[in-house]
Amino acid sequence: MKTNIIVALAILSSSVIQAKKTDPVLMTVNGEDIPVSEFKYLYNKNRQQQLEPQTIEDYLQMFEIYRLKVADAKAEGKDTTAAFRREMAQYMKELMQPYLADSAFIYTLIDTAFARENEEVEASHIMLLKTRDIGANLRSRQILDSLRTEIKNGADFKELASKYSQDRSVINNSGYLGFIASGRFPYSFENAVYETPEGEVSEIIESPVGYHLVIPGKRRPSKGKVEVAHIMKMIAKNSTPDIEEKQKSAIDSIYRLVIAEPDRFGELARTLSDDKGSARSDGKLPEFGAGEMVPEFEEASFNLAVGEISQPIKSQFGWHIIKKYGEKPSRSYDEVKQDVIKKISNPQDVRNEMINNNIRENLRKKYKVARNQSSIDKMKEISGGRIDSLIYTNWTQMPQSVATVADKEIPISRVASRLSKVVESRPEVTDKLIDDAINSEIEVSLTEAEEEWQYDNNEEYRNLIREYTDGSMLYEISVEKVWDKAAKDQDGLENYFITHKGKYNWDQPYAKGLLVQVANDSIAGLIKNDVEGLPTDKKIELIKSKYPGKAQVEKFIVPQGVNAMVDNAMFGGNPAKPKLKNYETFIILEGRLLQTPEEWSDVRGVVTSDYQEALESEWISELKNRYLIIVNEKEFKKLKKSIGEGK
Repeated sequence: MKTNIIVALAILSSSVIQAKKTDPVLMTVNGEDIPVSEFKYLYNKNRQQQLEPQTIEDYLQMFEIYRLKVADAKAEGKDTTAAFRREMAQYMKELMQPYLADSAFIYTLIDTAFARENEEVEASHIMLLKTRDIGANLRSRQILDSLRTEIKNGADFKELASKYSQDRSVINNSGYLGFIASGRFPYSFENAVYETPEGEVSEIIESPVGYHLVIPGKRRPSKGKVEVAHIMKMIAKNSTPDIEEKQKSAIDSIYRLVIAEPDRFGELARTLSDDKGSARSDGKLPEFGAGEMVPEFEEASFNLAVGEISQPIKSQFGWHIIKKYGEKPSRSYDEVKQDVIKKISNPQDVRNEMINNNIRENLRKKYKVARNQSSIDKMKEISGGRIDSLIYTNWTQMPQSVATVADKEIPISRVASRLSKVVESRPEVTDKLIDDAINSEIEVSLTEAEEEWQYDNNEEYRNLIREYTDGSMLYEISVEKVWDKAAKDQDGLENYFITHKGKYNWDQPYAKGLLVQVANDSIAGLIKNDVEGLPTDKKIELIKSKYPGKAQVEKFIVPQGVNAMVDNAMFGGNPAKPKLKNYETFIILEGRLLQTPEEWSDVRGVVTSDYQEALESEWISELKNRYLIIVNEKEFKKLKKSIGEGK
C-alpha cells in the first residue's frame, strides 16, 4: 500500500464517514436505479463550477443525457475491458488511502518528531550494507546478532566496529558519529538512537541502506542549525608528511590574508579553496545541524559567534577556515509537521511502513483473518526448499486456500501467481518468499473488504467512485461516437459541408494554393517544369522527394495580412523574402483568390466542430429512443424543496 504526499495531506484533514442510510431512487435508466445522492453530489459540484448556476430542472435534463450515454457505454461493454478494469483498480487503490490511514497515528509520529526536535543524542554504530540478495541479507543479520552478543558480554565496540562495519567513515571514527539530531537520519536509525538507553546496544536495525547495531551516548539540548562558509586545503588519504606540511603552510598563509582583510573571505574562498563546489558560492555551505558534518567541523561551526572567523581547523578531509554567517533555533511544530508529512510519503522512510502496518492492524481488527496453516505447510512441503516453474505448476493445481479474509477465501493459485517468475533453491529463502506472498495477498484482501465496506457505507467515497468510473466510460464512448468519428469521417465531413455550404461564408477574400520556398531561382524554374500538369498531392510529393534541403512546400488558405509572401504574390503586397534560412526566393503554385470556401478542408475547424455537434445530436436522439428513462417525480420534488427551489 502506497502513501503519497497528497494522501498524507488528505489524512490530516478530517474525513467524516457517513453512516449507512436509505438512498432513494431518483430515476431508472435502462433498468439501472440512480440514487438521489449521486444526482445531488454532481448537481452541487456543477453549481460550484458555474458562473451562473443552472436551475435544477435544467440540470436534470443534462443529467438524463449523461446517464443515457453511460448506459450506452455499459451496453457496449466499455466497463468490461482489461484496460478499464486496471485503470479502475488503480484509482480505487489511490482513493482508498485517506479512508484507510489513521490520522491520530500520523499525529503521534509528528508529536514524536517535535519532542525530539529539542534534543540531540550521541550515537555510535556498526553497519553492514543491504543487498538485493535475501540470503546475503539474512547472513548480515546473523553476523550482527553475534556481534551484539559479544558487545553485551563486554567486547570492545570500537574494535568490532573497525573490523566489521561497512560504513566508510569507520576508518576515521571507529563507528562514532557524534551527536545527531532528529530528522537527519533514517527514522529506524533515529528511533534506535533516541529509544535505546544510554550505553546499551540496540536490537538489529534495518535502514534503507543497511543493518545496524546502535549504541547511544549522552544527550544535550539541540543547537539548531548553522550557516557557514569555509576555505579548505584538502589532505588526501595517501598524502605524505611533506604534502600534509605543505597544505598546513598553505592554510596558515590564507588565514593571515583572511585576518588582514576579513571582507575578502568570499573572494579568497573562490580562488584558493580546494572545495570547488562551495568555492563557487564564496565558500558557503547549505545550513546544517548536529550529525551532518564531521565532528571537528561541526563543533567549530557551532562554537563561533555570527560573523566570527575560526583559526585553521583540521578534519579527516583536510584543513578548514570557517566563517559563521547565521544560526537558526529548533523548528516550530508546523515546520516539523510539514517535514514529517513530506518524509512519510517516501516508501523508503520506515514511517511509511509504520503507517501501513497500522492500517493492516486496524483492518485485521475490523475483518476476521484466518490462516489455513495446513495448506501453507503443504505449499512449503511441495516446494521442498526450492521454487521454479515445476513447483509453480504443482501449486496452481492445488484446490486449497491459504487463508480466509472477511469470509472470502484466498486460493493457493493467487499466492502462486506472485511467485510465478521466481527461481530460488535456498530453503531459508523460499520459506520466507512463500510467507511474504501470503501476507501480501492477505493485505490485498483486507483492502478489498474495506473498499466494499466504504462503498456501501460512505456516501462521499461511493460518489467519487461512481463519478470517476462513469466519467471514464463516458469519455471512451464519446471518443468513439463523436470526436474520433468526426475527425476521421472524411466522407461525412464533405457531405456535411455540401449540405450546409451556405453557413460558411467569409467577409473577405482568402488566398489558396501552394507556397514553395526555394534555394534559388534555378531550382524554382526546375520545380515549375517538373510539376506542370500534376494534381496537388503529386506536386507536393515530387517537391519533397526530389528537392530535399532545396525547397519546402506547404498548403495555404489565408486572408490578407497573415503571410507576407502570400500577400506579395496574391494581394499585391510589399516585396517579401522566404522565412527559411539559406532560401533566396519563393513561388506560388495553383494560387487563386476565393470569396467562399471551395471544399470542407478550407474551413476544417469550423466544419469539424459543427459535424461533431450534429453527430452528438443524432446520438442523443438515438439514445432516447433506445433506452427507457423513468424519473421519480416525487423524489425530485423533495430534492427541489430541500435546495430551496421547490414550493
